[in-house]
Amino acid sequence: MEKLSVTQQIINYCKSNPNSIFDVELMFGNVFQCDDFDSFRKYVSRAKEQGNLYEVGKGVYYIGKYPTEEDIQRAIVDFYVDNNYGMLSGLSLLYKYRLIEDAPSYVEIKCSVKRNKAIGNNKIIPTKTMITKDNRSFRELLEILSQQTKIECLENLEVLKELAKGYKDSYITAHLLVEYNRIAFVRLMALLNKEGIENNIRNMLTGI
Repeated sequence: MEKLSVTQQIINYCKSNPNSIFDVELMFGNVFQCDDFDSFRKYVSRAKEQGNLYEVGKGVYYIGKYPTEEDIQRAIVDFYVDNNYGMLSGLSLLYKYRLIEDAPSYVEIKCSVKRNKAIGNNKIIPTKTMITKDNRSFRELLEILSQQTKIECLENLEVLKELAKGYKDSYITAHLLVEYNRIAFVRLMALLNKEGIENNIRNMLTGI
């Protein structure tokens, strides 16, 4: 069977994944095999019309014709949070758990991208430690604790205890110890100790 061109592979992918996001950097190497990135970008450009690729940011497309803002926003969250090991972060995460009263003016997402991306009112932020279904509660907890001074709705703090229940020391990586400031881990240790959850955070912080 004759091998499909990269351009045709992209078109086929788009037809199979309508109403979703096509991030050129993430697709290169992860989904499509191509000799170099510049060539892949050219193939994507050639596939735009037949693949119904609608540009929503630099190197980022919505797959589908005439999307509404709501369509694009839903697809962005689905793609970067659910499909690429991500989570809401910053004020967006605090609002998710009703720890602040007002929705932020932008949506902040951390996931396995290589660089910061601005897509409409979305900020996509790289993290070097993959966020999975297993460690997402821990990652959300750590993120909230790093933003603790911004919490307004103290009556909703019970959610922190729920997020802490599945904690494992193995979730803390060397990259996370750099990504988050020390006070976030001190707060985490205090919460875990209060809830009687065994942890080795004190030893991990030695020397930082």
